[in-house]
Amino acid sequence: MINKSIIKTGIVISLLLSGFIAKAQTEVQDILQAGLSDAKTYLGKYIKPATSTLGYLVNTGWYYRGNAKDAGRFELSLITNAAFLPEEKQKFLFRESDYEHLSLPSGQKQDHVPTLLGSKESVNVLVRFEDENGDTQSFSLMLPGGLLDEKLNTVPSAFLQGSVGLGWGLELKARVIPKINYDDVETGLYGAGLQYEISRLFSKKDDANIAVSLLAGYTKLEASYALESAQVSSAKANLESNVSAWQFALVGSTNFKTLNFYGGLNYNLQNRETGLMGRYTISEGELAGQTITNPFTIVQDNAVVSGTLGLNLRLGFFDLNAAYNFQEINTLNVGLNFGI
Repeated sequence: MINKSIIKTGIVISLLLSGFIAKAQTEVQDILQAGLSDAKTYLGKYIKPATSTLGYLVNTGWYYRGNAKDAGRFELSLITNAAFLPEEKQKFLFRESDYEHLSLPSGQKQDHVPTLLGSKESVNVLVRFEDENGDTQSFSLMLPGGLLDEKLNTVPSAFLQGSVGLGWGLELKARVIPKINYDDVETGLYGAGLQYEISRLFSKKDDANIAVSLLAGYTKLEASYALESAQVSSAKANLESNVSAWQFALVGSTNFKTLNFYGGLNYNLQNRETGLMGRYTISEGELAGQTITNPFTIVQDNAVVSGTLGLNLRLGFFDLNAAYNFQEINTLNVGLNFGI
């Protein structure tokens, strides 16, 4: 059964990150007690599969046919997506050598621990540090487990997209989710794209059974989450996440009256920034008694090539389409499109 966090994520596109906040309100800032370097290293590995998945989810659904709309023709689409999480994205390898102060209580030098998209089981670690007298001290720290149930390996999202034909084989696209405030989470999404039908250069549109286009699309997701005080007391604490994603695609499709097939070769760029903002007063560890403002921002980038295969069913004034995207984290998108 899908848990409460997953239901939240279905309400807003960043459900998976709002689920993170449900856990973060009591746990995420506590890792500051291990020191800034260790906190940034651990959280970077912990959130990377989730922010990467979010990047793939918002960077899909740009097209479902190779031909551009005629001048003045408009279409509104509801696009839903699901990302399928491979097992290796649900955990990461904790190596003691990656940290200055963190170790496993079992004495093991390395072990697999949950990512944000992993199991719910929390992780107990040992924090060792030297006090002002040079003596070694230690204490136990409970780090957050994952967000998802073991049998639930998909993450959903949805957004609205509009497109209009400009003429000359050009089609302008825009996607948006207005800024939403929900349960201390503020999130919004916007994006724009341009498709150019190059096959018009070689044949008349009405005579061609194949259409080919070039497409460029940009999507930006902005989110902010209020954090409550936990073991580490805080003021104006929040977690800010920004995901920017570009897609450049070569798109091809059949051009028949009712049922068509389409595909694309895509080059995807992602930039993801997650910042722990606010003021935090540390109660234990080498930073005990210190107040830290805006501790750090985690920046993650990647560039991948992906492939898309799909089909489109035309039913009068609306279309149905479905496509599977082959990439590091595979996604399925389904669109309902109303044309004018």
